[in-house]
Amino acid sequence: MFFGVDGPYWTLEDDAIANGGDGDGEFDENEANADAVGVAISNASLALALFSPTNNTGNAIKYIALKATADHLGFVGADVFQIEGSTIAVSLNIATGTGVTSVTPVMNFSGELFGLFDANADGVITVGELRELNGQAADSSTEYGLVGDLLYETTDDQDDEVSLAEVVRILDTSGAGGLSVAE
Repeated sequence: MFFGVDGPYWTLEDDAIANGGDGDGEFDENEANADAVGVAISNASLALALFSPTNNTGNAIKYIALKATADHLGFVGADVFQIEGSTIAVSLNIATGTGVTSVTPVMNFSGELFGLFDANADGVITVGELRELNGQAADSSTEYGLVGDLLYETTDDQDDEVSLAEVVRILDTSGAGGLSVAE
């Protein structure tokens, strides 16, 4: 990404061998647009969530969660000002509004995900709970998995424990390291 003037800072056309690039599909300094001035960011991701309670009883608490990462961020195109960073990660998880103090709880995303699979809220995810969530009887002798990776097998006991990390790994069909509504 590039935010500035006289851009873009780099394109795949700049990388083309016919234009003096090496054709590898990745940025190299000699492929940069010398006229571009601004902020260049590579391999960035941003997630932003804004929440407010649905049972708003006059309390105007709002919850904000943000996670941003980038492999590289830097000011380019001017020697007067130089700043750059690599392997950048920014996380924010706050509550704001009327009555918020330093001890006001914020969103616990890991707890929320765990609660989706821990049906009886005992702090443990079991094969029986996963079977019931999948529309099967807790003590059935069925298996479930995706693409050859089994979440539980026919021989697994309903009280066998399954880690949240394993549930996410198996159900994460996109390979993004988390679960989306579509998965």
